[in-house]
Amino acid sequence: MQSLFQNPLASPGVLGLSSGGSLMALLILISGWHILCPFAISVAAFGGCLVTLMIVYSLARSHGSLQIHLLILTGIAISTVLAALQGTLAYALRDHWELMQAVTEWEAGSTYDRTWQHAHMQLPLAIVGLGGCWKYRHEINILALGEDDARNLGVDVDKVRWRLFLCVSLLTGGAMAAVGVIPFFGLILPHVIRRLLGSNNAQLIPMCTLGGGIVIIAIDIALRLLSIHWLSIGNVSAVIGGLFFLTLLVQQMRRTTTMV
Repeated sequence: MQSLFQNPLASPGVLGLSSGGSLMALLILISGWHILCPFAISVAAFGGCLVTLMIVYSLARSHGSLQIHLLILTGIAISTVLAALQGTLAYALRDHWELMQAVTEWEAGSTYDRTWQHAHMQLPLAIVGLGGCWKYRHEINILALGEDDARNLGVDVDKVRWRLFLCVSLLTGGAMAAVGVIPFFGLILPHVIRRLLGSNNAQLIPMCTLGGGIVIIAIDIALRLLSIHWLSIGNVSAVIGGLFFLTLLVQQMRRTTTMV
């Protein structure tokens, strides 16, 4: 996403994908369809992520070109609206204790009650999403140079971008269906690994996949061993990610000021 939008702050959470997928998954939990078909959560989360991404992308475009400076603002605005709708639904159903407990644990990114069923809910989406990203790894490198340069180098920008939109939505929706909402994780990890290994997506994609799994497992084991039941992976990621996002934002503002 950071390569697609040429913006170091771009991530599923910042651009509102997590909020869109979370809202759709909440509707499935409320309706009870997940009892009859657990994969309904995966489909709903994927659909919510994709629709949200399309809305944010469309609003950030002006006169046929993507306005990078509007992208983050649009994502935050859409995310705020979706979060407000989700909060309204949760408040309206506050008397349904079992449902609210399930929703709260899912929104917190908890792994305490996860089974192989949750892994199966994510696996197909993750395989297709990662496969698509790997297939277009060279195009992603070129897109990081800018849309015009990519077109001059022979990349079909529109086709590649929309296919990668599908891949991003599959990966985000699958992860949310399995473990719930984990904020800022898609923002922190690529930056850390990029500084260690460089920006070549032929290395970045597999190492983000491996590194993400290792970090999630490490946090989960630490919380269990220390018997910290009042925190979840999503809580830890939200605190660290929020500070990380603020740091990136300040750095980008300083670069902009220096250029001016």
